[in-house]
Amino acid sequence: MMKDHPRKSPWSIFALVVWLTGMAMGIAHAEAKAEEDDTYHPPKDPAGREYDSYGDQWLAAMAEPSLVPTKSNSEEFALRFFWLRSFHDPISIRIWRTGSSYKMRAVRMKKPIEYGPGPIAEDTTRYLKPEEWTQVIRLTAGNVFWMPLTQAEQQAFPLLVKDGSTWCFERLSVGKRVSLELRNVPHLNSMIREKGKSAPNIRDFDAYKRLGTYLLKITGLTPKEPKKFY
Repeated sequence: MMKDHPRKSPWSIFALVVWLTGMAMGIAHAEAKAEEDDTYHPPKDPAGREYDSYGDQWLAAMAEPSLVPTKSNSEEFALRFFWLRSFHDPISIRIWRTGSSYKMRAVRMKKPIEYGPGPIAEDTTRYLKPEEWTQVIRLTAGNVFWMPLTQAEQQAFPLLVKDGSTWCFERLSVGKRVSLELRNVPHLNSMIREKGKSAPNIRDFDAYKRLGTYLLKITGLTPKEPKKFY
């Protein structure tokens, strides 16, 4: 004769369902958290704004502001040249408007042995001389300088540039930001000629070399050895 098994009460069944649901939610939360932790989160500047730049971790370590526009800075103007070299100290040079004048901050960061930001080696801020600002305006004049890379240029770059320092140019003006990240700027034009690329479809990249070298000159950060431009 078979024995009857004791029936489980509705409350015990309810408790089991609640426990299983809680376990499932806990596992889902843990998986979501792990996925979130694997997502890259750009560093933030001293004002809490995220960067949108190739050199974000270096700019953050330099306490440089993000130039991503916000509603509150629609009248703000700033221009920045960030130079990330393969084997030498990273450099940031920023110009911004303050009233009717312009100021300039130049930061040189000591390159550590391993990849990544290092300690600040030089940090100077001063007002820009009127003639210096006039020259900066002249060097960035025209519609082409701040124009995004064309499709022809984007397709040509992987064929032309395999290595070299990164030259980043950013401008924030009337609530809009433009950013250009170029590789091995000092030799781009010569490489384009060597590869026989069509000149009408590719801009004169010496314009970026002229601006970068001028900013290095007026900040006293021009490398003494030509090879350090690599």
